[in-house]
Amino acid sequence: MKTIMISVLTICVMLADAVWAAQYPNTNSPLGTNVAAIADWNSELYFFDVARCWRGWENHGVTEGLMPPEQVDESGYPKYVNPDQNITIGWLNQSKPAGKYLVTWDGEATFTEHRQGPNACQIVERGNNWLVINGIAKEWWGLRLTSTNPNNHIRNLHIYAPGFWDEATHALKPGHDANNPWHPEYLKTLSRFSTIRFLDWMPINIDPEETRKYGVPVEWKDLKPANWWTWVSDGSAVHFHKYRHTGPAPCIRLCNALHANCWLPVPHRLSDNAVRKLAEYVRDNLNPDLEVIVEYGNECWNWGAAWAVPTQYCVDKSRELGIGDWGDGYYALRSIQIWKIFNDVFGNRANKVKKVLSWQRGSTYGFNLMYSLVIDKPQWNPNNIRPDYLAWAPYFSNFNPEGAKISPSIGLEPFMDEVINKIVPLNCTEMAELARYAAQRGAKPVCYEAGQHFFPGSPQDVEFYASVNRHPKMKPACINYLNTWLKHSNNGLMCWWQSTGLWGQYGYWGFKEYWNQPRSEAPKYDAIMTVIEEVAGPAPAVSSP
Repeated sequence: MKTIMISVLTICVMLADAVWAAQYPNTNSPLGTNVAAIADWNSELYFFDVARCWRGWENHGVTEGLMPPEQVDESGYPKYVNPDQNITIGWLNQSKPAGKYLVTWDGEATFTEHRQGPNACQIVERGNNWLVINGIAKEWWGLRLTSTNPNNHIRNLHIYAPGFWDEATHALKPGHDANNPWHPEYLKTLSRFSTIRFLDWMPINIDPEETRKYGVPVEWKDLKPANWWTWVSDGSAVHFHKYRHTGPAPCIRLCNALHANCWLPVPHRLSDNAVRKLAEYVRDNLNPDLEVIVEYGNECWNWGAAWAVPTQYCVDKSRELGIGDWGDGYYALRSIQIWKIFNDVFGNRANKVKKVLSWQRGSTYGFNLMYSLVIDKPQWNPNNIRPDYLAWAPYFSNFNPEGAKISPSIGLEPFMDEVINKIVPLNCTEMAELARYAAQRGAKPVCYEAGQHFFPGSPQDVEFYASVNRHPKMKPACINYLNTWLKHSNNGLMCWWQSTGLWGQYGYWGFKEYWNQPRSEAPKYDAIMTVIEEVAGPAPAVSSP
C-alpha cells in the first residue's frame, strides 16, 4: 500500500509539473531568436518605461564632448550641470506610440524641451518631480536637463508610455512594476521562442575605431552595471563609451520574464576573474529552471567582418601558444577555459550550462582544426570538456546552387521563384550535412544565427529587397527552410537573426519591421510562428504560472 501511495504521489507531481510547464508559450518550441540591439532609433518598443531606451546624457553645450567621469554617479546620472553645458536625453524611434508620456524622477532637477523641429515633443504639464510630454510620433524627442542640485541630484528617471500611468495621480498604474519594465507587446512577440541570444546586448562585435578610442571590456567593472539608468546598446552614454552595450543584467531579466534559455556570448578579452563574476551573476539571478548557453565571443574566425578585432586577437594568441596559425586554436582553448569556469561556479547545477562552438556555414574545416589542435589534446583540455552544441549560421541569400548571384534585374516575381526553387533548397542540403557532422562529434547541431541574408549592392536595390522580404512567398520559403532544419537536426535549436528592427541599406534582419506590425503583414515572423505552432501547438491561454 505504501509503495502504491508513493507511486500515485509521484505521478501526481509529474502531472502537475507537466501542466505547470505547459503554461509557458515557449514550452517545446525548437526555435530561438537573436534580439535586436536596444537603440533609441530602432522601431521596437521594448519597454513601457521608455527611459530605458532613451540615449544620453549628451553634452551639446559650448564644451561639447564627453562629460568627465566624476560628473556622473554610479548609475550614470549627472551630479551637476555646468553653465557651459547643454545636457540632453533623446528618443528617435519613429514607430513610438503617440500620446502623453509621464516623466518622473527623484532629486532636484529642472527640464526644458530639447527640440529639433516644430513638431518635436512639448512639455504640456508640470508638477513636483514630474512632467508630461506630448508630440508627433515620427519626430525626434528630447529633454534638456537645465539644472540639478549637487547635494540631491537627479536619479531614478522614469518615462511611462501612454496607457501605463494614471493622469489623475501622475503615477504608474497598479499592476505594473518599474523594475520589470518590459512592454507587453515586446514580451508577446518573443514569447514563443525557447532561447534568446544576446549578441547585440553584450560588448561583442566591437568596431576597430571604438576599440582604439575606448578599449574593450576586460574586467567585471567594464560591463554595464545592473543599476545603470538606460539599457541602450548604441550610444548609451556619450560620457562613458565603455558602456556602449546593454550588459548582462537585462539579458537575465528578459529570460526570466519569458522563461527562455539565455544564450550569452562572452566578450573576447574578459579575464578569468571577470568571467567568474559573470558566471556567478548568471547563477544567482537566472531562473534555475533555465539553461545558459555559453559562447566565447562571436565568429572569432571571421576575417570578413567589420568587427575583426576578436579575430586578430585569437590569431595572435594561437601563434603565441603554438596552436595553429589562425584563430581556431585559441578560440577553442579559451572556450574550454570559460566553460570550465561556468561549470565550477554552477557546481551541482552544471547541467544547466550548455557549451557551444561555432564555425562558418557550409564547412566543417574549422571544427576539425579545433578538435585536432585543442579539444582532443590532453595538454590543452586535461578535463576533456567537450561542446554540447556545434553551431552554424546557414543564411540564405541571392546565390543559386551554381554560385551565381541572382540579380534584382530579373524582376520581383522571378526572383521569388528562385528563392523558393533554388536558393532555399541549396541551404537545405547544407543543413543535412552539418547535422550529420555534429552527430559524429557527439554534439547537437544548432544555429547561432539563421534566416535571410539579402543585402542591397547599390542604393537602388534597397526597396527591391524590402519587397522581397515583404512578399507573400517569403512565408512558404521560410517555412520550408525551418522545417528542413528541424527534420535534419531532430528539432535542433535554431536562433533566427533577428527580432524586430528597421530595414534598409544595412540589411533586412528584423522578422518584423516595427513593434506592432500585424503578423499577417510580416511573412518571416508569420512563418516562424507557424512552424512553432506545428511543433509545439498553439500558445496556451495562461502565459506563466
